[in-house]
Amino acid sequence: MHMDYSVRPERRVFHLDSECYIIYLGKDLDDYKPFLRIGNTAQLPESIKALIYPIVVTDMLTGSPILERDNLSSIVGDEFQYIGDPATVERYKQFLRHQEFPSQAFEQTASDEMADMGCFVYFYHDGNVRVTFDKAPVFNLRRREEQDRHYLQRAKTIKNHLLRNPLRYPQKEFQNPGFFVLQGHTYLFSRGSVGAFDIPDDYFAQFAVAGIDPDRVTTVYAPDVSEGLIRLFKRVRSKDGRVHVLTDNPPAVQNLVELFRVEQQLQLKSEVVKLHPDRFTPVLDFRVRKTGRTFVAEGDAFPLSLSVDDSLGAVARGTLAVSATKRGWFFGAQSGAQRGALLEGVPHLLLKGAPPVATGDVQRYLPAKLVGIEDLLSAPETAAYSAVRAFFTDLAGGAGDLPGHVRKARVSGKGQPSPAWWMFAQNAAALAQSAALTEQSDRVRKSLDALAEALTLPGPPAEAPPPAVVCDLYVHETGLFPLYRFAETVTSDRMRQAQSIAEAIRSEEQPQEPELFQKEEKRLLELLASLDTVKARTRRTKKDGAGSDATQVTTPSAADRRPVDEKRQDGAGAEEDERSGRSRWLLIAALLLLLLGAGLLFFLATAPGRAIAQRLTGAPPSVAATDDPTRVPPQPGDPAATDPDLVTPDEVDPAPEDDTDVTQVDPAEPAPTAPPAVATRPVPAPRDPLSEPEAVTAENFDPRVWEGIADLEERRVAGDITITVLDIIRLANRIALANGYRQMGAPPEEGPNPEWIRPGAMVLLPDRQFVTVRDGETLWGVTADYIERQLARDVPRYQSLVNEHRQGELTTGDFLAEMRILQEFSNSEGFSRMLSRSVQEVSRG
Repeated sequence: MHMDYSVRPERRVFHLDSECYIIYLGKDLDDYKPFLRIGNTAQLPESIKALIYPIVVTDMLTGSPILERDNLSSIVGDEFQYIGDPATVERYKQFLRHQEFPSQAFEQTASDEMADMGCFVYFYHDGNVRVTFDKAPVFNLRRREEQDRHYLQRAKTIKNHLLRNPLRYPQKEFQNPGFFVLQGHTYLFSRGSVGAFDIPDDYFAQFAVAGIDPDRVTTVYAPDVSEGLIRLFKRVRSKDGRVHVLTDNPPAVQNLVELFRVEQQLQLKSEVVKLHPDRFTPVLDFRVRKTGRTFVAEGDAFPLSLSVDDSLGAVARGTLAVSATKRGWFFGAQSGAQRGALLEGVPHLLLKGAPPVATGDVQRYLPAKLVGIEDLLSAPETAAYSAVRAFFTDLAGGAGDLPGHVRKARVSGKGQPSPAWWMFAQNAAALAQSAALTEQSDRVRKSLDALAEALTLPGPPAEAPPPAVVCDLYVHETGLFPLYRFAETVTSDRMRQAQSIAEAIRSEEQPQEPELFQKEEKRLLELLASLDTVKARTRRTKKDGAGSDATQVTTPSAADRRPVDEKRQDGAGAEEDERSGRSRWLLIAALLLLLLGAGLLFFLATAPGRAIAQRLTGAPPSVAATDDPTRVPPQPGDPAATDPDLVTPDEVDPAPEDDTDVTQVDPAEPAPTAPPAVATRPVPAPRDPLSEPEAVTAENFDPRVWEGIADLEERRVAGDITITVLDIIRLANRIALANGYRQMGAPPEEGPNPEWIRPGAMVLLPDRQFVTVRDGETLWGVTADYIERQLARDVPRYQSLVNEHRQGELTTGDFLAEMRILQEFSNSEGFSRMLSRSVQEVSRG
C-alpha cells in the first residue's frame, strides 16, 4: 500500500542499520530512482540499490567507507551521484579509487526558506545534515546520531560509563613498559600510551569493559584498511588527538588518512610508516620488527625481547613469547624453558631482577598486595590460603611444620580454581621460587620447591579475573616471577558496581536490536512492492530514444532532468484528462472550504468572535497560557498510541524559521522524474534543539514566566551547587523531544504538552535508562532528580581528579581531558562553570 507521506513525512526514512538510512523521495508510483541514501550497511537489499540516485556524503563519514563499493548498484553502472561538501566528496571518491563517479556540490545561500516544493538537503558547518521534502522536515543527522547511537555517540557514552567505574586502571599503571592481551589481540604500553598489533572493530568497548581507557591507543599496526582503523580514526579526530600507524600497505592507509582530512576543524593528525621486515621501527619506547607473522619488540628499558607469536614455539634465551589466542607465555631461561598463563585485560609490567621481597616479609606482602582477596575464595581455598600464610610465618620464625603446611596448601576437590585463588597461588609460588634462589638450608629449599610445585596450577582460570588486577612480571636469568596485585581497593560493592558498568558498556556496543532493522527492511520492501519500477525504467528508456520496449536503464543527461515536483505527462489520454478535471474541481472546492475555515478562525480570534463563541458554548472566558489546552497526548485506542510503527515527533526536525545561515540551491538538476537531493550549506552552524533548545535560551529566559509551575524551582545540591530553573528547562526540553513531546514554550502543533506526563508512563532519560512516572510527579521533577543524581556522582569524581592532579598521580593533559568529558555530559551550568575555572587555572599553570 502506497502511504500518504504528506501526513507523516518522517515515514519516508527507513533505518536499515546503525548508520544507514534510505529516504523515499517519490511522489508517483512509477517515479524513476526515487530513493536517497545516507550511510551504508553490509546488508543493503539488492532490490533497492538500483533505485537510489543521490547518495549523501556527510562530513562525519556516516557509515563505513569500506562498505561503500558493495552498496553501489552493479546493474546500472554509475547512474547515481554523490552530494555533499566538494572536498569531502572528492576525497571519498579518491578513497574508492573511482574519480569518475558523478557528484554534485552544494551552493551557498543565506536562508533556508524553500520557495519550491521537492527535496532539499542542507549541510551545516558543524557537520549536521537535514533533509526536507515539500517543506516538511524528514531527517536530521545530528538528532539521529544521538537517537540511533552512532559510533561516535556510543564512544562518548562508553567513556562516560568508564569514568564512573571505581575499579578502572589509573594512568600510573601504564607508565612503565609492559603488555596485556585482550580478546585475541596483544597490546604494548609505555608512558601512558598503548600500541596495538592490529585493532579490532569493537576495541573501544573491549578496553572499557576491562577497565582500560581506550583513548590511550596512540599507535597501531594495521596490515591494511579495516573497520577498526576507521573507528580509531573517527575517535582520534573527534578528540583532536594524534595516531601513529605502522602498515604493510602505506598507500591504502594514507588514502584513508586523507579521507579524514576534510576541513580544518576536522583534521586527523597522523603519521603513516611502512613496517620493514629487515629492520626495527620505533614504537612508543620500543623497537618493533615483523618477521612473517611474528612481531619482536625490544627497548632500552625492556629487560628482555618480547615475541608476539601465537604458536608459542621455541624461543632464544632471554626472549619472552606471548600468545593472545592461547593466553599464555613461554620464556627461555638459563635453567630451561618456562611456561605460564596470561589473564585477559591485565597489564603486565616488565621489571628486571628477582622480586625484591625478603623471606621474612612474605607473610605481610601476600595480603597487602591482594587486600580483600580472602572474601573471593571458596571454603577449601580459604583453608589452603591459611596454610600458605602459616608456611611463610613459620619460615620467617625458623621453626614449624613446613611439610605439613605444604600438604594443606593443596586445594582439595575437583573443578576449576577461582581467579582469586589462582592469582594468590601464582604469587606464593613465585615468592617460594625466588626465596629458594638464595636459601642456604637444603631442607628449607626443598620445602620451598615443594610449596611452589603444590601451588602450580593449570591455567589460566576459566572465569574472568577480578577487576583492577596488575601483574608485576619480574624477569630474572633463572626465570620469570609473576606477582599479582590490585591497582585499586577491591570490595564486593565496588566489584558489583564495576560489573554493572561493564554490562552497560556491552549493551552500548549493540544499541539496537536486529529485529528493529529487520522490521524497517520489511517496511521498505513493502513499499518497493507497491512501486512500478519496471514501468519507470521502460519509460526512461523510451525517453532516451531507444525506440523499443527494452527495460534497460541508461544514464540520464542534464537536459533530461526536470524539477522534483514536475508531474509526468507521457502517454496521457482522455481518461486521464477527465480524472484531472475532476481533481481540479475537488481541489478548488477544498481550497474554498479552507479559506472559509481560516476566515472563521480569524473571526473567532477577535474579541467579538470570542464573545459570540462563549455565548454559544457557555464556556467561561479563557486565560492566556503558554500551551494550547485542547492538545492532548495520544489516548488509549488512538492509532498514534497503538501503532507500533509510529515514529515519535523527535524524529521530525522542524525547520528553523529564523536561521539566516542555511543555504539552498535551485532544484533544477534532479534525476528524470525522480527527486534527487539538492545540496545546500550554511556558513555558521545552526543551533541543535537537542543540545540548546530554540524555544527557551539563556538570552530569552525570563524566570517570571515560569513561576508557579510545580517542581520548577532551584535546588541546592552536592558541592554547594545550585540547579537552576534554566538548567531544568534545558534538559527537560531534551527529554521531552526524546519522548515525543514538544519543548516548553513551543507551539502546540509541534507535539503533546510536556506538562501532561501521566503516572505509569515510561520516560527515557539521557543515560538511556527508563523511569516510570509516579503519581504526582512532573517532568520538571524527574529532570531535577536526574541532574541531582548526576551531580552526586560527578562532583566527587571532580574532587578526586583535582586531588590526583595535585599529588602528581594525573598528568595535566589527562586532567584536562577528564574535565572536558565531565563538562560535555554536565547538565548544570554551575558545575560547568566550576569545571571551566579549574581548566583555566591548570592551563595557566
